[in-house]
Amino acid sequence: MKKEKKSHFNLWIYIIIIVCILSSSIAYSALNASVKITADVVIEQPTNILYEMMRKSSVMDNIQSDYVSSSTGINFKAISSNTNGKGVYERKGTENQQYPIYYYRGEVDNNNVLFANYCWKIVRTTETGGIKLIFNGTPSSSNACNNTGTASQLTVKAFNINYDSLSQVGYRYGTFYGYKQGTVNGAIYGSSVSYGNGNYTVNNTSNTIDNNHHYSCGTSSSTCSTVRYYYAKDYYINLTSGDTIESALNNMFSNKSDSTIKNYIENTWYKEHMTNYSDKLEDTVWCTDRSLADAAGWNPNGGNLNGTLYFGGDARNKAGTPAITCSREEDRLTVANGGVKYKVGLLTSDEVLLAGGQTITNNNYFLNIGSYYWLGSPYTTNNICPGGYNVSDGGLLGYSYGIYREHGVRPAISLNHDSTFNGGDGTANSPYIID
Repeated sequence: MKKEKKSHFNLWIYIIIIVCILSSSIAYSALNASVKITADVVIEQPTNILYEMMRKSSVMDNIQSDYVSSSTGINFKAISSNTNGKGVYERKGTENQQYPIYYYRGEVDNNNVLFANYCWKIVRTTETGGIKLIFNGTPSSSNACNNTGTASQLTVKAFNINYDSLSQVGYRYGTFYGYKQGTVNGAIYGSSVSYGNGNYTVNNTSNTIDNNHHYSCGTSSSTCSTVRYYYAKDYYINLTSGDTIESALNNMFSNKSDSTIKNYIENTWYKEHMTNYSDKLEDTVWCTDRSLADAAGWNPNGGNLNGTLYFGGDARNKAGTPAITCSREEDRLTVANGGVKYKVGLLTSDEVLLAGGQTITNNNYFLNIGSYYWLGSPYTTNNICPGGYNVSDGGLLGYSYGIYREHGVRPAISLNHDSTFNGGDGTANSPYIID
């Protein structure tokens, strides 16, 4: 009898052990399944983050898509259209970056924003994931943003009222080297200069000014304390204290002074109306690209005295290769490096190319407002007056030889990466309302 009870007891022990093993196995499998499911889940970002909204709406710009008929993607040598770009695109070459670049192009009607009691249009995202906007006037009583023409501008201003030096082409500019005119009979010209004891010596001289002989004392002498550098056959700048044309260009394209338009945007408008919103904005780069695509007569090593100097934007415009970065460190203006006082600037000619502009009329894209306004990119010089890019009244990516001319002022800002909206669908009658 006792033996039978012991057998029953052992049987129950075995059953309990088996149940425990099975339970542990099931729990382990369930845990693994849970972990696997969790690992496979993609956590979606909230749809009211502007950057995420653009990302989800975008297509690559180097492929054929709904509004791009070419198998190689958008042609930036041509204006935007229903077959050459309309919508939100991801810039080829940035797809593997932490924050790929997304931009609006063409005749879109869903990139309107209401922020800081002003209307804006979304242009593109930045390398740090910000959302770059361009000013588009003030909202109506119903918070609609249907502005065009001068209603989309703050005012009209000269880019710079000082214009008699190549230096003053920049949003910020450097040392003044005023142009002068005239040649002297019997003067000699050199291909280079040396400097010592307070005097220049003109070297490798010729009796004729040409593409390789730019330096002159303005006389038949080869020694002088101030030397002329001829960038055209009848126009020159004076160099002193050991300056060469290379150092003079570096001095001119430094950041010592504010242009007229920069001073207005920062000290008259932003300071009075936008400082309370600065924490909503990122300190992005504002590019005043003074790289030289063609130095012409400003190049002493074979510079064409009959040529025309063009800045970098011109070459990219002709090639249809808009840049999203700024090549020269000196041209990258931020609050952090002292280039700008506040988080505000102007769009570049490259951003107009992305949006759909070119050097022909384009009445149907979002950066055309039917009125001239300035961009932040320099264009060229006609020997005596530097010129800058603008958007014309027909949406053309154009330029003014005279930076003293008055065009519209449309400042640009960049919202922080995590900026959200709490209403609206981006249309002019119902813009995105930024939290």
